[in-house]
Amino acid sequence: MKCYYCEKECEGLAFEQGDFTVFAHKECVIQKVEKDGRLTKGLEAKHELS
Repeated sequence: MKCYYCEKECEGLAFEQGDFTVFAHKECVIQKVEKDGRLTKGLEAKHELS
């Protein structure tokens, strides 16, 4: 499988992207999320809990 974001070989996360499932490295997903800023608050909340 190839990472959805960086397109390198990946056996990382499988997640739903619309109607299909894609694979991505956890780091790539986190970078994408931080860049978009939409889910950053949710991630920060999780970090505070742990």
